[in-house]
Amino acid sequence: MSIVTKRKFVEHEILNDFVLPKPPMFIARITAPRGNNLHEAESESGERFLVSMTTKYRKHIWIKRGMYVLCEPIAEGKKVKAEIYRVLLDGNIKYIYDEGLWPSVFPLPPKVAPKPEYNIAEDLPPSTTESSSSESRNSSSEEQSGETDEENDGEEGKEEEESASTPEEDPSSMPGQKNIF
Repeated sequence: MSIVTKRKFVEHEILNDFVLPKPPMFIARITAPRGNNLHEAESESGERFLVSMTTKYRKHIWIKRGMYVLCEPIAEGKKVKAEIYRVLLDGNIKYIYDEGLWPSVFPLPPKVAPKPEYNIAEDLPPSTTESSSSESRNSSSEEQSGETDEENDGEEGKEEEESASTPEEDPSSMPGQKNIF
């Protein structure tokens, strides 16, 4: 497989395939790079150890301090205790959090953290019930205009009658021509 094709597969795997940790796997936070594809990681218990990056991720994915990884423990190493199984990006972290498997020790990245619901009613001053407030608004507007609903209805009907045009006064006809219809 060519390098470009391999890079496409790795990129698709990281961005689109979400993985949940299965029992020997665990989530760790990268604390420092150590060189030669080794990184220092911190588990949810606070233990610090070295993790190695798998060959398929080398030269394709760059890991920074503070990123989260899904690790698989290895038995043969004294210093290197785990291998990076998957680099966790924001989408995968949100998926793990939604499934309830995210360790409570690790804070969620700002893009993933659930936003508190904002309730505007808490910021408004206390008011009376909605029905009495809407009635008082209607009565105050009538008092200001000095008219009641009955008077307003009568005037609207007169305007509609005046705006109706007769066939002789059809605005679509040309000026100076008689309407023959």
